[in-house]
Amino acid sequence: MASTQAAKMGKSLNQLKLEEFMMAQVDIQLESDPICSSAGCDQYKQPDGPAPPPMNYFVPNFGMDRDVINTLADEKVASALTGHAWSFKTPESWEKWRNRAKDVDYNFAPELSDDMVDSAASAAIAEAQYGNEGQAYKW
Repeated sequence: MASTQAAKMGKSLNQLKLEEFMMAQVDIQLESDPICSSAGCDQYKQPDGPAPPPMNYFVPNFGMDRDVINTLADEKVASALTGHAWSFKTPESWEKWRNRAKDVDYNFAPELSDDMVDSAASAAIAEAQYGNEGQAYKW
């Protein structure tokens, strides 16, 4: 049988056997050749890249900005003129300005009413009986 294949391909039997042997060797090499050595994959390693920026360095403190100092002084003058003092994060201000809508435990997945359940069931029965012709709604 091998000689008839070799004759059809115009090759000798020895050439055919040699090609089969070489193909088997290639298959064996592909199966036994690992991608990485036992030391790990360092040929595909991501480059380190640039050095990180310096950290924990001294930052001088030049005090508060002049604009902030002036704004605080202006606020004190305005509070004295109007007779109104700001009160942030106190229990009184929290009670006055809190978002009361967050106190409600809202059901975000309510059940459908009985009428809606009946309508959906009737639509399913009608689709099964008469076929879905693009007129049915998806519930």
